[in-house]
Amino acid sequence: MNTKVCVECGKTFKAKRSDATCCSDKCRSSFNYKRKERKNHKMQFDSNSDILNTSEMEIELSGKLELTHLNERIGSFEKHILRIKDEIRTHESKSDDLNHHMVTLKQQIVTMEMGDKLQLKKRAEMSDFALYNNYLNTDYQTAKQNGDKYAKSRLKTKDDVESKFNQELKLQILNYRSKLSAQLEKLNWELQGLQDHIDSLKIEQEQYIAKTTELVHEMRFYEARILKYESLLTG
Repeated sequence: MNTKVCVECGKTFKAKRSDATCCSDKCRSSFNYKRKERKNHKMQFDSNSDILNTSEMEIELSGKLELTHLNERIGSFEKHILRIKDEIRTHESKSDDLNHHMVTLKQQIVTMEMGDKLQLKKRAEMSDFALYNNYLNTDYQTAKQNGDKYAKSRLKTKDDVESKFNQELKLQILNYRSKLSAQLEKLNWELQGLQDHIDSLKIEQEQYIAKTTELVHEMRFYEARILKYESLLTG
């Protein structure tokens, strides 16, 4: 029997066959599975390999490479792959957090748009007559709250509001409209601030996605290198 080194676990074993490369069925299954997965990934890498220099994919052989050296290199590459997977998980987690934050901000915008802003716009679009009686006619509002059955008698008519002799009433309405306009302007500024925040988060998320893509290609590179070294191991 020949003494060999298992290409999967690196242990020495007595080989019953000259072409044996693994010490056990378990190691052989594990080695073949990993090799199959790397080949599948390599196909994806080859179709989009412009990120890495082609020369980096080449493994120059000078003389006879020792089995121990090949196994050490494979082990080193696998550590790189584990490190990259951890970084990918971190970036994906941060990207998910940013996405959740953006969803929350978008919901806040919708609530403000359909709530306060809509109400302010409706008031601003009211006629002077309707606006005064609904929001400025304190005599009517007080009588109504007190259950006065004659409360409606305190309502101003359209002629009352439009009369040129009611300048004080007109001034009240004008001041109220100015306040509505200021409130709308402030609300629009807050909404724009929220949208700007969303845009900045989106840019940050895109950076994480781009970095994740780079890491995936880097991982495929190391997997391709491992496949190359494994082919040397198995002949």
